[in-house]
Amino acid sequence: MNQFNNIQSVNMDDCFQSNEKIEFFIGENAIYCNRCKGHFNACYSTKLYYGPEILIIVLKRKRY
Repeated sequence: MNQFNNIQSVNMDDCFQSNEKIEFFIGENAIYCNRCKGHFNACYSTKLYYGPEILIIVLKRKRY
């Protein structure tokens, strides 16, 4: 039995778009500030506006 029978193809645009999603830190996941000693809501996102001449991509395998 071949272990690669159920692999789905993914294009690079989909990979980059999935990494550009905004993450929200709200409620129990709120960010703690050491300076003011309080919690505050925040959001985080990563954008790739243009790529370098050489781009190294690390592929992670997920086991289900």
